[in-house]
Amino acid sequence: MNRRRWRVSVLGAMSAFLLCLSLGSLISGAAASQRQEITRLAELMQWKAGTIVADIGAGDGGYSFAAVELVGPSGRVYATEIDRDKLKQLRTDVSKHKLSNVIVVEGAADDTRLPTECCDAIYLRHVYHHLTQPVEFDGIWCAR
Repeated sequence: MNRRRWRVSVLGAMSAFLLCLSLGSLISGAAASQRQEITRLAELMQWKAGTIVADIGAGDGGYSFAAVELVGPSGRVYATEIDRDKLKQLRTDVSKHKLSNVIVVEGAADDTRLPTECCDAIYLRHVYHHLTQPVEFDGIWCAR
């Protein structure tokens, strides 16, 4: 292996290690059940490194932060939320942990405000019961 490739490999390994360390403290706050649920969801939806997912109604970010660990540095997680306090905390946590592949999106009651065709997978967890117009909300996905 030439020196340049070796340096790139070492830098890549170091970056992955540092990402895991920074995520570790963040994700350790997420409940084990959240990590298990997201891991199972990722298996069912066949996520791999580089997958782009959206967490509708991200709340405190527990599911989003568990998801970002699974999609890796080349993947992306859109964390949507409508509650301004939760949005502020999400943005703080994302910035604090330097998660450049987590995009916090301020949604609305009738619009996720996700870019069209943004994602490989979209999920809602502990959200659907909050919807006042679930049929109309479901229609958003059919139109995209």
